[in-house]
Amino acid sequence: MKFEKNPPDAASLMMSARSFGNYDLPGALADLIDNSIKAGAGEVALTCDFAGGAPAIRIRDDGHGMSGAELRQAMRPASANPLAERSPDDLGRFGWGMKSASFSQCTRLSVLTRKGKEMSGCVWDLADVDGWRMGILEPDEIAGMASPDLLAKNGVEILWSNCDRLSENGTLTVSEFNALVVHARNRLALIFHRYIAGEVRGRRLVIRLNGQKVDPWDPFYRDHEATQELEPEPLEIAGRTIDIQPFILPHYSKRTTGSAARRAFSGTRASMFIGTID
Repeated sequence: MKFEKNPPDAASLMMSARSFGNYDLPGALADLIDNSIKAGAGEVALTCDFAGGAPAIRIRDDGHGMSGAELRQAMRPASANPLAERSPDDLGRFGWGMKSASFSQCTRLSVLTRKGKEMSGCVWDLADVDGWRMGILEPDEIAGMASPDLLAKNGVEILWSNCDRLSENGTLTVSEFNALVVHARNRLALIFHRYIAGEVRGRRLVIRLNGQKVDPWDPFYRDHEATQELEPEPLEIAGRTIDIQPFILPHYSKRTTGSAARRAFSGTRASMFIGTID
């Protein structure tokens, strides 16, 4: 038997990656926030700009940042081996998250980063990826694109442009876009509620969306007088112990009339669980 190289077509594979994960806007943003948590970020700032019908999204964190070599590795499709050992804070597995999450909403992904005195920037543009062409930004280009915060301190800044799917090919109205942004804020408040509240390893994560701080939304309603907190139950799985904490939630009518929390609460099951691993 003989062998020959048979690499995938770059444009076809990258376009296929747009459908990996079946993302909506909050799901795509959550994948990027996962990376920020891994990078030790204390704050993630999200900017969602309708920009006259051509939406642009910017995600900046104040984590440890990346060197140029680390950025190139992060931008590589399938950059991680799913069988490799990962740290407890590493929520990725296949090395597609940042790319597929971003391309689910846009066709041009720019990533800027500062680590120490080194600033780097790379671009994937799905309109020009033949032969796996990736853009490497020059220092003046980075300076023109980066926010003042990134220019001043370590972190990563991700820019989505040509957001065809997010804008529904330019047919999305400003009110519809605003509704999407509000929905994303509410979903992120739920997904990251323990991080925002400082309940995960004593670390508190600040998420800001268009300058406004996102408050945590606790699906267990532990601060409500009608919530019943039951005894934890240990569960052994693959040699690890998981403590399952059951809660019985109060009837939705006990929430404040007309509140956003009540509307969200009305679709919640009567009992929920929270798990921690020892």
